[in-house]
Amino acid sequence: MHNHHIHHEYDIRFDGLPGLTVQRLFIVVYPPFGEPDALQTDLSFGFVFTLNPGKLIVVATDERDRWSPVVFGEALPTRIYDYSEFETRMQQWRHSEMGAYYGFEYYEITNDPAFQHIVGQTIQQVDYVKLPNREPFGVKIQFEQDYVLSTAIADGTTTETQSFNRLHNLAHFERLGTVFYEPVI
Repeated sequence: MHNHHIHHEYDIRFDGLPGLTVQRLFIVVYPPFGEPDALQTDLSFGFVFTLNPGKLIVVATDERDRWSPVVFGEALPTRIYDYSEFETRMQQWRHSEMGAYYGFEYYEITNDPAFQHIVGQTIQQVDYVKLPNREPFGVKIQFEQDYVLSTAIADGTTTETQSFNRLHNLAHFERLGTVFYEPVI
């Protein structure tokens, strides 16, 4: 687990997200040094909403219990990578070809066509992703034509959309029971 988010106050709630419009979008990833399994890459999304363009709102997994979804704000990143570098850098990290620096990397994906149904769009609904008789292990943020699904993994969080990072993490949880969605409101 990576200690990026542990000191943040979780002052933002999931039930406050519906109705907000996404202005900018980021991949927030902890470098997967020597990790061959793409599903085990700690990858979250950071949203910048039109209501507060000076703050990054990250949806991730709570490092305190490695299960619960959390949402929190942080300063906009000062070092931003271009999305065109993402796959190359992730492969280099997986093959242990990068240097000794370890810290979260931020990739701006605002202008990439794969995220056109998220950027500039308004959040319609937010659902917890759950198993029977368990606390939520993820959250699904619904847009009119796309979604962001954030779920727990061993090293943090994995995030997918209709066309990005479709690694089928829910299949792991389906072995434990029937996965269902419950509105946060």
